[in-house]
Amino acid sequence: RQMCIRDSTDMDHIEMSNLSRQFLFRTQHIGHPKSTVAGHAAVAINPQMKVEAMTEKVAPETEHIFNSKFWMSIDFICNALDNVVARRYVDTQCVLYQLPLFESGTLGTKCNLQVVIPHLTANYGSTHDPPEKSIPACTLKNFPSAIEHTIQWARDSFAQHFESIPTDVNSYLSNPTEFHEALDREPNNKSTVLERVQTALQAHPVTLKDCIKVSRGMFDDMFDISMKQLLHNLPLDRVDDKGIPFWGGAKKPPTPIVFDASNDLHIDYVLHTAALIASSSKKADLRKALEVMPLDEVRQIASSIPSKEFIPKVVKYQLVENTNNNDPTASNDDASAGFTEEVMPTLPPVSEVAGCAMEPEEFEKDDDANHHIDYVTATSNLRASCYAIPIADRIRTKRIAGSIIPAMVTTTAFVTGMVGIELTKFLAGNKTLEDYRDIFVNIAVNMFTLSEPQAAMSTTWKNEDTGNSVTWSIWDRIDMNEGRDVTLEELVDILEKKYELDIFMISLTDGKMLYNQFAKKPEKMKKTIADIVTTMGPLPESNDHFALLVTGSYGEEDPEVPTVFYKFRNF
Repeated sequence: RQMCIRDSTDMDHIEMSNLSRQFLFRTQHIGHPKSTVAGHAAVAINPQMKVEAMTEKVAPETEHIFNSKFWMSIDFICNALDNVVARRYVDTQCVLYQLPLFESGTLGTKCNLQVVIPHLTANYGSTHDPPEKSIPACTLKNFPSAIEHTIQWARDSFAQHFESIPTDVNSYLSNPTEFHEALDREPNNKSTVLERVQTALQAHPVTLKDCIKVSRGMFDDMFDISMKQLLHNLPLDRVDDKGIPFWGGAKKPPTPIVFDASNDLHIDYVLHTAALIASSSKKADLRKALEVMPLDEVRQIASSIPSKEFIPKVVKYQLVENTNNNDPTASNDDASAGFTEEVMPTLPPVSEVAGCAMEPEEFEKDDDANHHIDYVTATSNLRASCYAIPIADRIRTKRIAGSIIPAMVTTTAFVTGMVGIELTKFLAGNKTLEDYRDIFVNIAVNMFTLSEPQAAMSTTWKNEDTGNSVTWSIWDRIDMNEGRDVTLEELVDILEKKYELDIFMISLTDGKMLYNQFAKKPEKMKKTIADIVTTMGPLPESNDHFALLVTGSYGEEDPEVPTVFYKFRNF
């Protein structure tokens, strides 16, 4: 039998660093899609193979490509993903379409393999890794003591200024009513969001100098004003009720930085921040002009802009790590944006700022021309300078900001071989739990652990009214093909009669509600499922199934009802 491989999980292009650990790539392949080059290399090794190389992201937004026809046409999945969100999504699809999954990954000297076989083992989502250790919020926001703290702070600053604020601005411009309604549901954040949107709209750049002016203002806010504000509220001679000085040990007082156009680090910050301001403001021409502008000219413009004056405020600071997120005394914002009890900011009418739409920047560490890592490096090092923390170069900053742990060819080779062994067992028809092994390896300490996969757990519910019982596991699925697109009333009736369920709600996997027992509309009950879904958005052209999530009771029990796999066309 000819083997067909669909390499559909990698959007990346080959970089120089890949050549030391990814065996199918050579120098001439740098810059080409990984999936395409890997497919050609695999066919060169084994001409009997047929490879369909794909470069699209596997995610909910690409389900028009990776549709039910795609998933139902393949025999198994081999995962080699680099993030948990993607892993969980692929795992969800494998459970829905009853597909074996060979889930593997590496982390420096560590590697692992999890074998997922339908109706035999637990799925990937059934187990959870322990949460990663995080930096305490009070340390990150006000009392950093290590370069890792300032890099994470800079990364958060990037997300705030170039992801969150542009998104909020666009939300306001597209639908002001919904924007304000959403803010009303989060009163703790309302003032902060309104202030940021108002500032962004007022400062929307028109000229190259505007970009530099906004960048200079951000410099003053983050490295001068905020530091003076912190020292104003927590002075150097502050002591606690026991007479112990507040500043000491890991809590280092900051030193405000006044902008100096002759300082290369200051100019680096202004230049890269101004470029990102231009990009996020949809001013590609201004960004290009900045990138070719002589540094002396940038210095001249930046030095001509007066520094902001410090006006003290009353700001509450989070002095210790707070586990109660609802504590009103804890500042949800960094020190540069403390709000007193003041009048809620008012946004200008949309008609006056219609041309101020923005383009959120999605952080990408591997594009050296997008200014992302340059911004994080400059921002982190300036904050580190405020707290007398040794600065980090761009390479180290990129590694920490991108959570990069150097990959090793040894672990890559090891886990690839182990995936091959377990996959061979599956292709050979092995059907018992004892046939397979999950693998956990750390070559740094010579640890090799092989264990039987966790068995798929099932639960039995009993209906005391009828004396019947039902047993379901994560792998169970209710297939519905009535030969036509049934009405909502018929769907509910079939599920209730066939499975003895009292249906409460039916929804799509994205949360869109089809049926609510407590808010039934007679006219809606007479519509077909496809017609109802059409009112919520266009039908997926390439799908002929809906995955429906059902909640209900079974007698006195509240079971986890399997996903209903409903066929609505192409019968």
